[in-house]
Amino acid sequence: MLDYQMSQKSPICLRFRSSSTFIITVIGFSLFTDFFLYGIIVPVLPFALKERIGLPEDDVNHVLGLLLTAEALATVLFSPFAGLIADYGNGKRAFLLGLLALCLSTTMLCFGRTLSVLLGARVLQGISAAVVWTVGLSLLIDTVGIQRLGSVFGTIHSTISIGMLSSPLIGGFVYSRCGYYAVYGVSAGLLAMDLVLRLFMIEKSVAKELKKFGIDEGDDDERTVLITNSDQLERIPEPLIVNQSEPLTGLKKHLPILIMLEDPHLLACLLVSFSQATILASFDTILPLHAHSRFGFGSSGSGMLFGALQLSFIFLNPMFGNFADHHGGRVCVVMGFLGLAPLLVLLSIPSEADLITFVIVLVGIGVGLAAVSAPAFVEANLTVSRGYEANRDRFGARGPFGQLYAINNIMFGLGMSVGPMVSSILSDQFGFRAAMIGLATISFGTGLVGFFGIRSSVSQAQLM
Repeated sequence: MLDYQMSQKSPICLRFRSSSTFIITVIGFSLFTDFFLYGIIVPVLPFALKERIGLPEDDVNHVLGLLLTAEALATVLFSPFAGLIADYGNGKRAFLLGLLALCLSTTMLCFGRTLSVLLGARVLQGISAAVVWTVGLSLLIDTVGIQRLGSVFGTIHSTISIGMLSSPLIGGFVYSRCGYYAVYGVSAGLLAMDLVLRLFMIEKSVAKELKKFGIDEGDDDERTVLITNSDQLERIPEPLIVNQSEPLTGLKKHLPILIMLEDPHLLACLLVSFSQATILASFDTILPLHAHSRFGFGSSGSGMLFGALQLSFIFLNPMFGNFADHHGGRVCVVMGFLGLAPLLVLLSIPSEADLITFVIVLVGIGVGLAAVSAPAFVEANLTVSRGYEANRDRFGARGPFGQLYAINNIMFGLGMSVGPMVSSILSDQFGFRAAMIGLATISFGTGLVGFFGIRSSVSQAQLM
């Protein structure tokens, strides 16, 4: 334990620093920072590749794709290690190391003048993303438990959406008005704030240890809700993986979460992450080109269309998360994906009021994507909680939640990689409508998997 635990002296502002509200704020800000720093350099990287690296203009798009792939691959490959660190290691220390990787990445992007340096920077950024999403969400469930997970995660996701939406606009504005290094000055300021918050935070588990030494950890209503909240766990049937008594061998010995992947309920929830990422990343790739060819939009007009898509995330994520907390996530997941399918097809059909209809349909697609995010996250956590209760001797004291978030990261990262590739091929070979039909097929299939695969207290009759 930390030295101040043994000194039996209460750290400054212990109650505030270990309060649920402050810890949630720190985690939300760290995730916001991760996405903001990813997006703020989007308008800057093409310039850096041409002017600072010396790449021919014809190679810029190819190299940008390579850098994006390197980051996604780093996130996928490092996520299992981050999950084990979250479950068995020091969460706050790993959280700080993830920030260190992000600081190094930003510095390398700022001053790098070779392609290898920029490639290394994106790899570090991917590692940082793996840590912040895995360790950060593990700290989140340690703080709020299952009881409020949906509403809290939904609120955090809204904050992330603000970062995703605003960062390219801010990056482009700062770059055009103040120059290249000013963009990284904004990034440095955000990183400094993130560092202060992460250092100031005291985990709930540490605060409880302090109480053992006679140091008051705060009011009762600030203490962590148990992960195994009985009212919520009763929502889903008993896990298929119950009381595993045989010794674990091979990869399962090192990643015991794998025994829970035999449960179709969890597999369905993970498929939701993959499908959501596939659809989101596909829009990142083909929407700007389609907006230019259909409406004559440049980068500003395309940004407004992305804003229409993201606004639903910002305003509706907490609502859907709160619904999942009280009624389960199955209804939201099924209705969200089944509703997305016709909207995706409709987006590719011209109409008399073409632009207005296009924007309205985009907003509807945003609603569908918002409906599946937090609810699927809640259902996955409920499933793992059940399995953990039935197999406590298989996992550490914290449970396998870090490993769950690692696998979720992998599925999301794969979707971010597959989506642009498939949608680009369909769009280039057969047109925008073919790409939308392909995404609609994925959406409809995921909705069916959710209907038959996700078990909940919500009856099938309520879905009809």
